[in-house]
Amino acid sequence: MVGLGRGDTLARMPYSAWSSQPGPLDDLLRGAGARMHREHGATLPADFGSSAGELAVCMRAVGIGLLDEGEDGESLAIVGPRAEELVGASSLEDLPVVVVREALCYFVVTTPREHAREVWQRLAVAGEGLGVGYVGSTALHNFLVQMQLRSRQTRA
Repeated sequence: MVGLGRGDTLARMPYSAWSSQPGPLDDLLRGAGARMHREHGATLPADFGSSAGELAVCMRAVGIGLLDEGEDGESLAIVGPRAEELVGASSLEDLPVVVVREALCYFVVTTPREHAREVWQRLAVAGEGLGVGYVGSTALHNFLVQMQLRSRQTRA
């Protein structure tokens, strides 16, 4: 995990092992308008057209983003004030997933590569009534920084 500052766990982002094979979500993400880039050895969506618009979705509703891809599995970020609601509504119980609540408005859903597409689609369908949006790594990073700043202001 990479931290953005000493002792800051909220802004952690993972390193990935380099993979030369396309990820199971690549065509779905590109079809949704993702502009891809290399980050820590993985090919991830930088954005879906507007990082600022994606950040706004995360701040007011809920965003789904590809956080990490590896040979063994995919990690998806669910962020925003409706993140918990989305995770609960997604009916993921019958799939091999690990859901970790990283912070109040931040969940990571990890699943084997062969189930990544189905997990993403279930999240997207469950989020239709919640204002869900696809978000790239730029918006995810910015959201986590915003949450970290708010947390510090609350403690001050």
